[in-house]
Amino acid sequence: MEKLKPFINKLISGLCVSWAVFQLLLPSFILLDSITIRAFHLGFAISIAFLLIFQSDQKKMPKYQVLLHAILFCVAVISTFY
Repeated sequence: MEKLKPFINKLISGLCVSWAVFQLLLPSFILLDSITIRAFHLGFAISIAFLLIFQSDQKKMPKYQVLLHAILFCVAVISTFY
């Protein structure tokens, strides 16, 4: 677990930066409908929240958190392509 922390820190930082770039490019360069934009926002937010929970000092992540993240990720993907 300790070996993953630097990698997860970089992954969280990369997700935050890519979400900010997505927000900046959205009004002028990216032409998407509102449902797709909401799905991307949901995907970014859930992924960052899950990684921050994973980054906590718990030794083992509870199974309900993994299940909740999987369900929310599926909702984000379905709402993107539906």
